[in-house]
Amino acid sequence: MTEIAIAHASPLSLGAIERTLAKSPSYSVSWTALDGRTALQSVEQHPPRLLLLDARIQRPNCSEVLRSVTGRCPVLLL
Repeated sequence: MTEIAIAHASPLSLGAIERTLAKSPSYSVSWTALDGRTALQSVEQHPPRLLLLDARIQRPNCSEVLRSVTGRCPVLLL
C-alpha cells in the first residue's frame, strides 16, 4: 500500500481527494495539511511515499514547501 499525504488549501477539495483515495486498496492517506507549515512539520515527522501539494497553499507558499521537501519525498503539484 502506498502512503500518500495531501497538502491542500481548500478543506472541501482536500476531503474529496482523501475520499477518492480511500476507495482504492492500493493507497492510504498518511496525513493531511491545510497550510504549508503543517505540511513541512508532517513531512519531517512522517515522510510520505508521495505528497500531493496544492499550488495555492500558503504559510509558507508552495514554492517554499517544494524547496524544503525536495529530496525527502516525491511531490505531485495540484
